[in-house]
Amino acid sequence: MTLKRSVNLSLAGRLIFLAILAILVGYMLFSLQGGRAERARQADHITGIIQSALQQCYALEGGYPSDIKYLTRYGVIFDDNSFFYYYEKNGLGNYMPDVRVIPR
Repeated sequence: MTLKRSVNLSLAGRLIFLAILAILVGYMLFSLQGGRAERARQADHITGIIQSALQQCYALEGGYPSDIKYLTRYGVIFDDNSFFYYYEKNGLGNYMPDVRVIPR
């Protein structure tokens, strides 16, 4: 009789442990998703800043720069450790370049 009780308690303990583990894993996954969403919002914000600097450059210099790093002259600070920057010039310098900022 005591042998069956210890087996049942052991099974109940395992179930409680698995339930707690499942809750913790779910919380961790939810936190990671929130972090990714925040990084995506930051990337969108940085894209807007770069586009504003591009418009400023065009207005003052009459064309878009051939390299995105040129925008440091307009106050843009690039965080190469946290983001990838995609910059493709369109046309002869009179069309807005394609800009994408992607979190690493």
